[in-house]
Amino acid sequence: MRKLSDLSKEKLTSLYLNEKKSMGDIAKIYGVSRTAIYKRLKIYAIKQRSKSEARIEAQKQDKLPQLIEKVKKVTGSEHKITPSRHQKGLYYFHFAREKLAADLAKLGVLPRKSLTVKFPQVPEKHLADFIRGIFDGDGSVFFDKRRPKFPLRSKFVSGSEAFIEGLQKAIEDYLGMPKRTIYKQKTKNGWSHMFIYGHKDSTKLFEILYKNTQNGLFRT
Repeated sequence: MRKLSDLSKEKLTSLYLNEKKSMGDIAKIYGVSRTAIYKRLKIYAIKQRSKSEARIEAQKQDKLPQLIEKVKKVTGSEHKITPSRHQKGLYYFHFAREKLAADLAKLGVLPRKSLTVKFPQVPEKHLADFIRGIFDGDGSVFFDKRRPKFPLRSKFVSGSEAFIEGLQKAIEDYLGMPKRTIYKQKTKNGWSHMFIYGHKDSTKLFEILYKNTQNGLFRT
């Protein structure tokens, strides 16, 4: 495995700009975190790709369907993965089981669930995996340019106030993270509710959520 100390500006420029590798791809090559590669980009003054540019590159390299292929394999499904007719780069497969639908309904997974769902009772041993799934679906990572030394931020968002309150409490009580303020923001479809972790707390959270991901079922 290559050493990060050997990653020169010229080599990073070649990997990131010419070969169009993601920060995650480069991090794997050098055995470091994505944040370490981000810091190198800043040190070398290499402009980071926007989220839309990064997504386009992922589409070009056929990275986006990989996660759903893993889900299909783990669930033992034989259903076909189909590209969406409504949005380029999105893929899906359908499956239906009456018992599964009934069990989900008991947990509050009903029509328009995003506005009314409550945080479910999850066995503690599965809680980190469940929260990782929430983060992959409705969470985000970004960098605050106003704090260049510690720019990393992570955010959870939900349309349901009850869900975000339960989520924040679960992360505090069971994962040992500090309590965060929940903010409310007006959107075109109503209101969204969110809380944010700073740089050090974000790295702590990622260590908790991703340290035992044996099957690789998470967004990269």
